Amino acid sequence: TGAATADAGCDAGCVLSGTQASCRVHIEQAAVQEFRARTGVSGACRAAHISVFKQCPQCRTGCSNTMQTRCLAEAMGDSLYDCVAGYRSWERGWSITKKDWCCEHEKLGCPPPSGKA
Repeated sequence: TGAATADAGCDAGCVLSGTQASCRVHIEQAAVQEFRARTGVSGACRAAHISVFKQCPQCRTGCSNTMQTRCLAEAMGDSLYDCVAGYRSWERGWSITKKDWCCEHEKLGCPPPSGKA
């Protein structure tokens, strides 16, 4: 059972399996060490969040969805997502987190500027 020690989103402290670390560290470690081989890079991110959130619910407060890519980008390396794969149908085919990551890191899949369709 996990216990968060602060309400600071990804930087909140949490004890999981007797180890004290931030939510960010627990998520990064789970993604790389536990889920990456089983689910692939993009699946590891989501699976790690779900796992840590179940064990330490206070991590959900500021460390989900759009924060997901920021929390894991360093741990997963520069290739968190393959932004070329599925690019032809990115608007319908990509997850929100893939859109966010690819837009921020590869300048692909970005929404059009306001007022333009």
